[in-house]
Amino acid sequence: MFKAKLIENEKYYTLRSKQLKLMLFFSVPMGVIVNFYQVPNWITIFMIEIYILTIVFMGVNQKKIKFNGWE
Repeated sequence: MFKAKLIENEKYYTLRSKQLKLMLFFSVPMGVIVNFYQVPNWITIFMIEIYILTIVFMGVNQKKIKFNGWE
């Protein structure tokens, strides 16, 4: 029989929701980068910077989740 283990710490759920929002936000610059030939160069460069920053923030957030032993 499957038994679920609930995590009582609210910080875990705030970090997970933040991770979900970052993952959803991650797709916006990716969509612009894919269509780079239809937008000006400065927008493409700006979206690449946002893309890299989003990856960094996702890594930091994932490290916080793993550091606390939730995963």
